[in-house]
Amino acid sequence: MVTSSNLRQPADLERLAEAQFAPLSDAESKLLRAAPKGETAYCGPSERDDDPNNNPANSDNWGSERWIRAELIRWLCVDRDAKGCVDPRGIRAHAAGITGKLDLTFVVVPFFLGLVHCSISDDLDLRFIEVPSIKLTGTCLPTLNADHSTVKGGISLQACALKVQCNFAARTSEET
Repeated sequence: MVTSSNLRQPADLERLAEAQFAPLSDAESKLLRAAPKGETAYCGPSERDDDPNNNPANSDNWGSERWIRAELIRWLCVDRDAKGCVDPRGIRAHAAGITGKLDLTFVVVPFFLGLVHCSISDDLDLRFIEVPSIKLTGTCLPTLNADHSTVKGGISLQACALKVQCNFAARTSEET
């Protein structure tokens, strides 16, 4: 049995996730191996931002191996054992597809959340979230709602493409 006291290795987090989410996609396994080390899960064919194959505008052409379920990301942020395994440098995915609505409303996330050059299929709901920092650079998503969110550090939306709307009333540490 895997308990929270001996969960520290990427393989342990992956095993814990498999009990909830099996089978895991390649991208999900990469994320689960990277999170305990504070590393980026590179889900595309390269680590380069300028690689056309990493452009989230072309995510309709991405295979299922590049997709991460939104429920898995939420689980990493809310499950006591899972979030205890994530390094403070946080959850970092690059050129991944996120399938489903990513609902982190009212969640206190103790680590960085970075989804860079990702494609999010459904809404990203960050209302009332508390998080050290968020990076959505180059990410495409239909809607972003971050009303009443508290971000201790920065929020990066550089080159973020919203398909419909953005509701954003976040408070950063500079405003507190």
